[in-house]
Amino acid sequence: STAKFSDFKEAADTRSHTYDKRFHVFTPDERNRIEICAIIIRSHPLYIENFMEVCQVSRNTVINDLKNVIRFLENYNLELTYDIKSGYRIAGDTIKKRAIFFMLFPSLWEYYDRQVVLVENEQYIREILVKLKKIESKLHAEYVRGELPTLAVFMSAIDKRSDQLTFSDMDEEEIVETKEYQLVSQYFPDLENGEKIYVTLHLLGS
Repeated sequence: STAKFSDFKEAADTRSHTYDKRFHVFTPDERNRIEICAIIIRSHPLYIENFMEVCQVSRNTVINDLKNVIRFLENYNLELTYDIKSGYRIAGDTIKKRAIFFMLFPSLWEYYDRQVVLVENEQYIREILVKLKKIESKLHAEYVRGELPTLAVFMSAIDKRSDQLTFSDMDEEEIVETKEYQLVSQYFPDLENGEKIYVTLHLLGS
């Protein structure tokens, strides 16, 4: 059966996706990565049942997974929280949470690309990725494999977030003068300025 990335895929999305009907068994580490990334860019409440569906495992397995997730997040001074109405969240520094997503998600990209793991708004993600590749071409750059798809998936969920990003005036002045920032502004004019700077920093750092 095909696993579903429930963080992205809402109940109203009834699109039909097929892989090849093979049952994919995720390793414990892969499950932890999926669970963490899903929570970081969640667009709706996530519960144990969602992770059971994603990873095709039992309730007890997910409970043990989340214990490992808690230990992992503690290394970054982040905390896994739970509320019956809002489900699982990760509390702590916004930039650290985003950094963890960009650290973990590239290793999951192949599962998305092969549709072993599905995402919501697939067409939107593809459109973002096309724009990012145009930016890559205009910069005469070649980014690390998986970096642009990860950025595309993250950007597809930006408008569902209310993160407050702050940068020093000096950093901001230097960043907005870069060609990367100008291209981000050209291809993604609707992004808030803080998010434009954040995306630019990824392009500069990658």
